[in-house]
Amino acid sequence: MLNIFRYLKYKIVAPLLVIFLILSLPIQAQESKEVDKISGDIFGKGGGYIHPSLSVGGVYTDNVFLTAKDEKDDFLWVISPEIWLVLPGSRIKPMTLAVSPRTPAGFTMSRPNPESFRRYQTYLYYGAEILRYSDFSIMDFDSHRLEGLFQYNLRSGLSIELLDQYTISFDEVGVDAITLRDQYKNNLFGAILSYDVTTRFQLRLDYTNMGIDYENSALSERDRSDNAYSAYLFFNIKPKTSIFAQYRFIDIEYDINTLADNSREQQYFGGIQWDMTARSRGRFKAGYGVKDFDDAAIDNADNFILEAELHHIFTPKTTLNLTGFRRTDETRIPGTAYVLTHGVTADYDQRITEKLTGHIFLAYSLDDYQGDSTFEGETKEREDDFIRLRPSLRYKFARWLMAEAAYLFSRRNSNFSEFDFTENRFSFRISASLYDDF
Repeated sequence: MLNIFRYLKYKIVAPLLVIFLILSLPIQAQESKEVDKISGDIFGKGGGYIHPSLSVGGVYTDNVFLTAKDEKDDFLWVISPEIWLVLPGSRIKPMTLAVSPRTPAGFTMSRPNPESFRRYQTYLYYGAEILRYSDFSIMDFDSHRLEGLFQYNLRSGLSIELLDQYTISFDEVGVDAITLRDQYKNNLFGAILSYDVTTRFQLRLDYTNMGIDYENSALSERDRSDNAYSAYLFFNIKPKTSIFAQYRFIDIEYDINTLADNSREQQYFGGIQWDMTARSRGRFKAGYGVKDFDDAAIDNADNFILEAELHHIFTPKTTLNLTGFRRTDETRIPGTAYVLTHGVTADYDQRITEKLTGHIFLAYSLDDYQGDSTFEGETKEREDDFIRLRPSLRYKFARWLMAEAAYLFSRRNSNFSEFDFTENRFSFRISASLYDDF
C-alpha cells in the first residue's frame, strides 16, 4: 500500500502539480494586479481553477446482499467529498472515464480525440465515497479515486494526451449467489499521440496499461495486468465528420493462471465520428475481434464487436445520450474462457422549470459466458440478463446547492435461477459545490 502511494506521489501527482504551477505562472503574474479577479477565478467565477464539493445522502435498499431469496434490507449513509484542479480554468471536468476491471485494458468506451481548440489542458482530481450501513456494518466501505490529465497541442498538428487513474473500489454486483465487498486496487495509465498529416488525414497512436489487485488473497486469481496498443487513421469527409480505421492489440496476463487463461486480442474496426452541429455528436465503430489463448486446449474466439455513442440536444431543456456495445470481457467463473457482453444505455434529461430537472437512466446488458459452468450438479453455459432503471428529480436551490431524490430498480435474470436477484433503492442527497456542475 505504501509503495503504491509513493508511486502516485512521485510519478503522477508531483509531475502534474509541477506542470500546473509552471503553466499558471504567467497567468497569475498578469492577474496579480487585480486581487478580486484572482479570488473569483480560483473558486468558480469565470471558470475557476479549484473546485471543491461535498455530497451527503441516504439510501434505503431492500436487498443488501443481492440474493434470490431471504433478502435483507438496510439504510446507509453516503458521504462524497471531492476536489479538482484545472488549468485553464473551467466549470466542466475535462475528463470523464468509463472504466471497468472486467474489460480488457479497462476502458469500456473509446477515448475521443484530444481537444485541439486549446494549447494545453491540465487536470487533477481526488474523490471519495464513504458508505456506512445501519445494520450490516460488514458492508461499510471507503472508496477513493485519484486521477490526472495533461494535454498539449503543438502548432505543427501534433497532440499529446497523458492520463492516469488510481482507484480503491469493489465489485458491487458480482456473479456469486451472495455478493460481498470484493475490494480491489486498480491503476490505469493511458497515452494518446495524434498528428494532423494534412487537413484531411490524421494519425493516432494509443497505449493503455491497467493493473488490478484484489485485497482478498482468495481472489488473487483475478489479479492481472493488461497492455493495449491502438493505431487509427482518420479521413475528414467534412470539417467535423470523419471516417476511420482502427487496429487494436491487447495482451492480458494473469498473475496466477488458474481462474482464466492468459490471452491476446486483435481487433479490427471501421467507423465514423461526427460533431456536425452544437446539438448532435457521436461515434460508431464495428469490426472483428480474435482472442487467442495460451492454453492450446481452449479454442480461439472470433466475434463481431461494436461500439456506438450518440449525444443529442433536442431543445435547450431536453437532452439524450445513448450508448451501445458488444465486446469481450474477462470471466470470474471457473471453467469459462471469457464473457461476450452486449449492452445499451440511455440517459434522458428534461429541465422542467428553471430550478427543477428530471432525469431517467436505463441500462440493459446480457452477459454470455463462453464455456460450461457447473452449479449444484447442473452444467451449462451461463447467461445473465441485467437491467437497471433510475428516475430522479433534482432541485437547484442556488448555483452551488442542489438536492436530489431518486429510485433505482435493479434485476438480474440468470439461466441458473440461484443467481437471480431484484433490488429496490430509494435515495436522497444534498450537494454543495463551488462550481456549477449540476
